[in-house]
Amino acid sequence: MKTVYTTLLMLACMASSFSAYAVEFYAGVNMGQSHFTMDSIDAPQIALVKMPLESETDTFTSLTLGYVLTEALSVELGYNDFGTYESRGEFDVTGPEVEDNTWDISVDLSSLSLSAASKLMVTDNFSLKGKFGFQFWESDVTVGKIGQPYVMSTPQSIKSEAHTDPYFALGASYRFDLGLDVNFEYQMMDLQKYDTDVATLGVSYAFSF
Repeated sequence: MKTVYTTLLMLACMASSFSAYAVEFYAGVNMGQSHFTMDSIDAPQIALVKMPLESETDTFTSLTLGYVLTEALSVELGYNDFGTYESRGEFDVTGPEVEDNTWDISVDLSSLSLSAASKLMVTDNFSLKGKFGFQFWESDVTVGKIGQPYVMSTPQSIKSEAHTDPYFALGASYRFDLGLDVNFEYQMMDLQKYDTDVATLGVSYAFSF
């Protein structure tokens, strides 16, 4: 967390140094595909025996708000919904023995992100973008097995987690008239046990005061 606080302080100092200029913001919405790989689950009610290292994709959506420091540098805040990871695993469970010990697993993942975004103008309208920051994320794990005589005979939430991890992104943007941008972005992050990649296409609108 010390690194996070240091980054926030640096961004605040940078913002104040450019306060003499017109205040410019941008707001955007992005949609795309998130790609999950999860290796294990650890929860007090169950002990994981085996879980396949398979991958899952789902729809990703995000809302962003940015503050423009210079033509090449911005500070960006975002809310991100990574979708739902669904798989199956085999567990040791306290209770009556059953022949089939396979359980359905569902993980909902979302985050708030804070990042510094840089931009390199290639032409008057086209630019390349890079981003580095932190994901303040949380996950909710649900495990269920319909029809079995366990405490968790119906799906229920067994564990929620909240962590902070760094991430970075690369992308490109094309600006049309009236401050409207079309953006492509590819994010890469390692959120503890969740290896997550995201590809998005979105639009943003720039405005100033």
